[in-house]
Amino acid sequence: MDVLVAQWPAAQQGLREVEKALHPDLTDVFGRTWTWVAGDLYRHDSMTWTKTMVLSPKLRGPSTDALNNPGSEWCARCREVGRP
Repeated sequence: MDVLVAQWPAAQQGLREVEKALHPDLTDVFGRTWTWVAGDLYRHDSMTWTKTMVLSPKLRGPSTDALNNPGSEWCARCREVGRP
């Protein structure tokens, strides 16, 4: 049993690498890169959205309130395309 417990972290890492390979990064209509998190979720800066939302041609930038949140980090592109 101890051997299986000791091998578990390596097995988890291997599974994570397979999952990552099955979920390549996405690029939205603004040219921002989104990385896979889990399930159907992708992250860019302080946003985590579904794949459908990221690939939508109607995608918008972050809201003004979100951009002004001191706890969030935003790239230059997000600040540029953020909603007024």
